This record gives sequence, C-alpha cells and structure tokens, in this order.
Amino acid sequence: MQKKIDINLNITLILIYFALIIYGLLTLYSANSAETISSILQSRFYKQFLWVILSIILGIFVIILLKPVDLFNYIPLLYIFFLLLNLFVAFWGYSIHGTKSWIRIAGFSLQPSEFLKYSTALFFARLVALNKKSLNNLRSLLITIIPIILALISVLLQGDMGTALIFISFIIPAYRFGLINSYIAFYIIIYGVFFFFALKFPESIILQIILSIIYIFSIMTVEKKFNKKFFLIIIITIITLYFLNIVAGIIFSLYLTIPIGLFIGTLIFFASIFTNTSSFSTYVLVFILGIFLFSIDIFTPKFYSKLKPHQKERIEYFINPQKLDNLSAAEKGVGYNIIQAKLSISAGGFTGRGYLKGTHNKLKYVPAKDTDYIFCTVAEELGFIGNIILFSLFILLFLQIIRICEQQKSMFSKVYGYSILGILFFHFFINIGSTLSLLPVIGIPLPFFSYGGSATISFTLMLSTLLMLDTYRNTLIEEIF
Repeated sequence: MQKKIDINLNITLILIYFALIIYGLLTLYSANSAETISSILQSRFYKQFLWVILSIILGIFVIILLKPVDLFNYIPLLYIFFLLLNLFVAFWGYSIHGTKSWIRIAGFSLQPSEFLKYSTALFFARLVALNKKSLNNLRSLLITIIPIILALISVLLQGDMGTALIFISFIIPAYRFGLINSYIAFYIIIYGVFFFFALKFPESIILQIILSIIYIFSIMTVEKKFNKKFFLIIIITIITLYFLNIVAGIIFSLYLTIPIGLFIGTLIFFASIFTNTSSFSTYVLVFILGIFLFSIDIFTPKFYSKLKPHQKERIEYFINPQKLDNLSAAEKGVGYNIIQAKLSISAGGFTGRGYLKGTHNKLKYVPAKDTDYIFCTVAEELGFIGNIILFSLFILLFLQIIRICEQQKSMFSKVYGYSILGILFFHFFINIGSTLSLLPVIGIPLPFFSYGGSATISFTLMLSTLLMLDTYRNTLIEEIF
C-alpha cells in the first residue's frame, strides 16, 4: 500500500486550514492585546501559538507517518481510552465555569471531551464500514449508534451541555449513508424546535394540535396517500376521550387528551392493518417517534427544572429577550453578556473600527472575548467585511471536506469525513448562532479561532487524518482487514 504524497495531498484543504489558523491567531492577539501581564509567556496568544505549533507537528506526523492499517487496528482502543478518561473526569476532574470537564497535566489544562469527538468519529466510521452490508438490520444499526450514545452520556455526566450537543452532529453522516431515513431526520429536527416551544408555552393546547397534525401527516405519508381509516379512528378516539373527560372525569388531564387519544387510536389502527400491510414496520417506527415527540412536549418543563441556574438564564433570555429591559446591570447576568455581544457586533459596521481598535473588547465589556465570544472581536474590528471573510473560509472548508469525501472509494474514509464535517459545522453554527442570539447561549469554541489547546489539537487531528486517508482515496481500506 504505497502513497504518493506529492501527488495526492490535498493542497487546497491545507491552505484553508492555515488561513483559518492565521486569522484565528491574529484575532486572538487582538482580543488579548489590552491585557496586563508580567511576561509574554503568560499571554493566551503565546500559549495558543504553542498549541498551534504542537497541532501542526502532530498533523504532519499523522499525514506522513500514519497508515490506515495502523489507524484502523487501534481505533477501538483509542475510543475506549478517551471514553474511560471522560468518565474519570466526570467524577474526579476539576470544574471550570460550572462544568467538570478538565484534567491538569504538567501545569496544563486539557479537556478530554474534545478528543472524544475525534475518536468517536473514527469508531463510528469503522463500525459503519464493517457493517455496511447489514445496516438495515436493527442489531447492526444499534452497534453503530451505541458508541455515540455512550460518548454523549459521558459528557453529560460532566455537566457540559454544549459539548454534548455536538454529538448530535452525527445525524449528518447517519443520514448521508442511510442509517436513518427521512422520517427520523424529520423528527429529530422537530424535536429541537418543539423543545423551545414547550418551554415558552407549557401545556399549550395549540402546540398539541400542531404536533398532532405533524404526527398524522407522518403516518399518512407511509403509504403516500390520505388514509381515511386512520384519520377517522384518531378523530373518534380523541372525541370519545374528550367526552369521557367532561362527563366521567377520567384521571388524566384535558391537556393529555390529545396525545393519549393518538396513542390509543394508533394502536387500534395497527390492530386493523396488522395482517394486510407491507408498511407495518414503518408505521411502528413513526408511532414510536411520535411518542417521543409528545414526550418532549409533556416532560420538557420537568427537564428544565433540573438545569443549572446559568443554563436556565440562557434559555429564558433567548425565549423572552424583553425580560432584560426590566433588570439592572447587576441582575442581568447572562443577559448582560448577550447585550454586550450585540453592541460589539453592531459597532463594527461595514468596515469595522480597525484591527486592534475594538473598544468593547479592549475594555472587557464583552465576556469570554477570546473563547465563546471571539466572533465579536472579528465583527467589531473588521466589520461586515471581516465577517464575510470568516464565513467564506468556513464555507470553503465545508465544501472541500465534502469534495474529498465524495472522491473516496473507501466507505470508512467517506463516513469519517462526513462525521468531522458534522462536528465542525455544528461548532461553527452553534457558536455564531449563540453570539448573534439566533440560538440560546451555548458555550462551545469557534474552530481555529477560540482559545483552547485541546480543541485546536483535536480539530487539527480531524483534518490531518482526513488528509492522510485522502492519499489512499482509491483503496478500499475496510476490506484490507
């Protein structure tokens, strides 16, 4: 298995990577240029520069010296190591900003969950490649998904909701390679949307009606036609339960009449079609997804009550931003951060105030200006033009990853590529969306910009591994083993 790096190495992706790294370092330098420190060695810019150098060295090692045979054999051990390390951190790590996600090694702080994303992407790709002929089998499907669930749980135990959300990004490769169909993808999107609606409108009959319409429509699209029998059974069941609620006073509330009616009505419908339909399994799948959908609506308030105070604040200010108008600066907390981020971004205008001249960031009005809110530094100093450059670089990165993936002969390489595409895209989308108040504030780094050694090394390893695999683009890697 020989590879010719001078011919096959994707120079375009390397150039995009270095453009993002340099842009990120310049932004980080500006964000910390007003800090008072006794030595340059203590500055975050200097530390990040060292992390970048270390990342590049590791990346070169992966591209030149690592071979698929070495990587493929040790992926399970790599995944298990980082999974156990994250479980260890969840119980015995130390806390920063309310999340127990860190360990200290030789005076440096490392976040193992960043490397768990990388190892999970590799393990997921390996499992899909080895089971690609039997993915329609439920057992094989569960085998490929369970590692993602275990990784997600290990991060949730650390109290890190932001990083846990990133593992949802595996929906992208799962959908691309047929592990989930359009029904499941549709429901996953709807879950997220109705989670926030359920927070804002608890026990809303209108919300229940909308959910019911979505559910009934989903069932009817199984046969791609209007199913009068199913529709009539559902309507009769709900009306009967409503009548019994009013007249006889059944134990469940009026609010639960609709989901319970759908549940019972669907069971009656299943009983009537069990022996004469070829789509029964799909009906059952949609039915189960529907139950989960209504469960999110019903149990979201209970889940919300378990969140930490700062997490509740982030959601409340996203749902009711006008609430900030009635609070003093001392009371605003997370809301204050949101306001200052907006002011910083709007102050940049079209061309920005100029590099190193961002007053909101220099005077420390913007919190976490070199981590979660580093986009504010770009927006204030370089304005709309700087934002366009940033967005363009990330779009080019995503498109180039897709291009590389589609050139691969190996299923392993394709799935891995789409996995890191999902991870990077979710980081970009959530970070920018949080800063612009399009999403609740979720503390995750902007790739190659935010300060953090663990994230920088992890993102570099993701791309360098893809570059290494791309040099074997015509090889069916999974069939060698």
